[in-house]
Parts: sequence; structure tokens; C-alpha cells
Amino acid sequence: KSIYSLFPKDDADFYMDRIKKAVNSESRQEYEDMVELPKEVRWFHSVFTRILDSRNKVSGVQIISTDITERKKAEVALNISESRLKRAELASGSGNWELHLDSKTLIASEGASRIYGVDKEKFELHHFKDISQPEYRQMLDHALINLIEKNQPYQVEFKIKKVDTGEIRDIQSDANFDQEKR
Repeated sequence: KSIYSLFPKDDADFYMDRIKKAVNSESRQEYEDMVELPKEVRWFHSVFTRILDSRNKVSGVQIISTDITERKKAEVALNISESRLKRAELASGSGNWELHLDSKTLIASEGASRIYGVDKEKFELHHFKDISQPEYRQMLDHALINLIEKNQPYQVEFKIKKVDTGEIRDIQSDANFDQEKR
């Protein structure tokens, strides 16, 4: 069947442009599309790949489409949740971060970055250790060791010196350890 017998002309023209692009490309072409159906909206991930014959000539285009509606709904829900968390952190002056033991990387929220005065992209383990005031370092190290080795959550209070301003701030930190994800 012709693509023009399957879709209205404007839609068929749109897909025909993609087919032509796939014919002229050695790499596959990927797209995500929102499709408005009579009773609902669905999302599809489509891969357009040219098909070559035994003489290495293009003999057709294979199109594989997968319904990704549930994934898109989950992405929207996640974005809403992240936005709410961000607003809650702003309103409460709080933040959160994760330390991944195997890679020694820290992932910090914007709230944590503001509290410590460190750019979110530069939030690194050495910053965390250097920010706390020296008189609290031993207590924090002990709490972290007990958290990791004995799975003992902690709630500690200490002082830091913000990286960006040098301001001394009081901090309350609560920590839990996810043994499975480390």
C-alpha cells in the first residue's frame, strides 16, 4: 500500500520526508512523536532504517514503532515531582545529596548547592570534607563510617564554611544508607 492510502496527505508527506531521509542515510533515523487519536494521545518512538539488497542498493525502508506513552507519562510525573522538590527545598532552606561509594561521586540538589555554596556541577567529595569546620570533622567521619559499615542512620549538627561566601552556617544533616545501591 502507498503511505498516501494510510494517512491524510499532510501526514503522508511528513512521513515520506522521513522515509527519504532514511533512504539517503547510512545511519538509522529515530523520532519521538505525539499522535492524537480520536479518544486519546499516544507517544511513539520510531526507527527508520534503509534496507539494502545483495548489490548494496536501497530496496526499501524498515520502520519500527514502539508505543512509549507510559514512559512519557512517567517522565512528566518525574518532572512534576522534581519541580515540587525544588520548590520545597527553596521554601524550607533544605537540600539533599547522594554519595555513590563505588564511583566516589556526589549528586547534589540545587538546595544542597545553595546551602554549601558550591556549584551543583562541581559538588565533589573533597568539597564535602573541606566545607565542615575542622572541629566537626572527626564526628562526621565517625558518623559516616557507622552509617556505611553498620547501617546506622545518623542525625548530626555541625558548622560549615560556605565555599562561595565564606559564611559560617549551622547545618543539621540526616543520613540513611542504601546497602543495595551503595
